[in-house]
Amino acid sequence: MDMIAKRLEQQYPDSNAGVRVRPDPLLDKVVGKASRALWTLLARSRRAAHRVCNVANLLLARAAARQKEMALRVALGPADGRLSGSC
Repeated sequence: MDMIAKRLEQQYPDSNAGVRVRPDPLLDKVVGKASRALWTLLARSRRAAHRVCNVANLLLARAAARQKEMALRVALGPADGRLSGSC
C-alpha cells in the first residue's frame, strides 16, 4: 500500500504530497467491542442448531422403525366403525 501511495505522490505531487496509507482491519471496525458477545451468540446458536438436528434424527429413526407397522395398518384398513384419526 505504501508503494502505491509513493507512486501516486510521484505522479500527482500537488494533491498527494505526504499522503500515506494506514490499513485498519475491517473486523475491528465492523465488530468493535461487541466481538465477545458475537462469539458467544455464535456458540449458542450452533449448540441450538445441533440440538434441533439431534431431535430431527430421533424422529426420523422412530418413523423408520415404525414403517412396517404403518404399512401393515394401511394394508389391513380401519377397524369396524373406526376411521383413522377419529374416535
